[in-house]
Formats: sequence, C-alpha cells, structure tokens
Amino acid sequence: MIEMHLDPKIFDDLDKYANDLVNAEKKVVRDAGKRAPSWVAQEVSSRYGIKKAEMTFAGKGVKKPWGSAEADERFSKAGVGITSGDTIESFCIEYRGRLLTPFHFGLSPKLKPAGRGYTMKATIKKGSRQEIGHYTKKKKRNGPYAQKTGALFMLNGEKIPGFRASTDRNDIKVWKTLSVPQMVTNEETAEAIGDRLTMEVNKLCERYFSKIQ
Repeated sequence: MIEMHLDPKIFDDLDKYANDLVNAEKKVVRDAGKRAPSWVAQEVSSRYGIKKAEMTFAGKGVKKPWGSAEADERFSKAGVGITSGDTIESFCIEYRGRLLTPFHFGLSPKLKPAGRGYTMKATIKKGSRQEIGHYTKKKKRNGPYAQKTGALFMLNGEKIPGFRASTDRNDIKVWKTLSVPQMVTNEETAEAIGDRLTMEVNKLCERYFSKIQ
C-alpha cells in the first residue's frame, strides 16, 4: 500500500473553505429573506392598483399558530409574505391574505356623498380605471334596492363598500376583489417575480461567494 503524507494545512484550508461557503450561503439567504418581499411587492404593484406598502412583511416564520392575537396583528393589512428555508435551494416565500375590498385599489369616492347618487371606480389592473358599481337614490327606478343594478352601499360606518345580492333589502354583501396570493400567483406576475428573484439572488451570490479566498 502506498501512503501519502500531505501537509495538514491542506485539510485546514479545505475545512475553512467549506465553512466559508456555508457562511456565504447563510448571508445570501438572510439578505434574500429581508429583501425578497419588497421585490415581490414591486412586481405586483407595477401590474395591479395596490400600493407596495399594503403588502407588508411578517418576518421569517410565525411563532404562534395562525389566528392568534400576534398573527392577527402582523397580518392586519392586505397580505404578507413569510420566508422560510435555511439554504438557497430551500428558500421560499409563502403569501397569505384575505380577499380585498376595492379600497385597496384606489376606490373613489372613499366616503358616500350626502344626498345624491354616485359612481364608484377602482383600479384593479394598473392602467385600467374601471366603474365597479353605482348608487342611485332609493326612490328612483333601478335604485339601490333593485337587484339588477348591483348598486354599491357604504357599510360599517361608511368604510366598506357593499352591493345588493337579491331582492331582499337586507341581503347586502361586502364587495370583494382579489387577494394578494391571487395576484402573486397570476401567471404573468408569477413569471416576472421568478425572473426578479433569480436576478437579485444571483447578485447576492456573486457578492458573498466572490469574497471567498
């Protein structure tokens, strides 16, 4: 048997190089966890009428069960992304959020004008301002209690838009549109988000791995 007698420093260098690789990857994942939700929000807000600030970030992981007081407070806006994973390969963002009212999409008017009818508009998709309903005085034909019009009401202290769902005057539903998860997973948006994340994570990899000697 032939034996080699290598310099122990070689193994020390290999161990150091392996540790440096692990540390560099941790830094990439750490920075991605902090910045990725902002990148996603930019892509979504460039295609939908929602503001970037509405897509708040809950942080890495949620310690308490979903539905707890802490979780309810942290998920109080339109929707959030929760990051998970300790490696580049396992890193991901999960988005959660409820169906949103038109208020999140630039609804106008925001308050019900007194004593007159009005048309309600919102920008669901960027660049497309749409009429989503109208309110007509009660005594007029096809007014707010007419089933066909789908007229909007301002409920809950004039803060939530609603519509009449049937001929029953009490059958009023809250007007809902899209959720943040639906916008994030839209085919066109998801592709743009994937491209953005790939580009940004590659930059982080280049930044940290290039420092390894």
